[in-house]
Amino acid sequence: MQSNDTAAIINTLATATPMNVIGGMVSLTKVMTILAIGAGIAALILAIMRRMSAGQRSSLLNALGWVGLGAGIAGAAYSALNTYIAANAMHEYRFVILLPSVIEAAYALIIGVIACGIATWGNAGARR
Repeated sequence: MQSNDTAAIINTLATATPMNVIGGMVSLTKVMTILAIGAGIAALILAIMRRMSAGQRSSLLNALGWVGLGAGIAGAAYSALNTYIAANAMHEYRFVILLPSVIEAAYALIIGVIACGIATWGNAGARR
């Protein structure tokens, strides 16, 4: 790996803030990521309410977790597909070129997993 590639990788990772990453996403990936964020926020609110009341399992909370996870997976898959198509079209396979798209896919997937984790935590220990 060349030193200018290393500097470019370091610069890309240093500027990979959530707003920069989400702002640079393709429209469909951005919509899926925002949907996963919304599901995560709603799941957090419902999880806190359910945990405070110590009630039964919440089907809505469970559904929000699955919606968040599904949106995250769909956003990551779409971003990865776009990266694959673009890399094949340009015949450019260097990691430094593909890194921003890999970060976008990782963000979408991680946000979906967090939303699902919040929903699972919210229903943990509840009676059926």
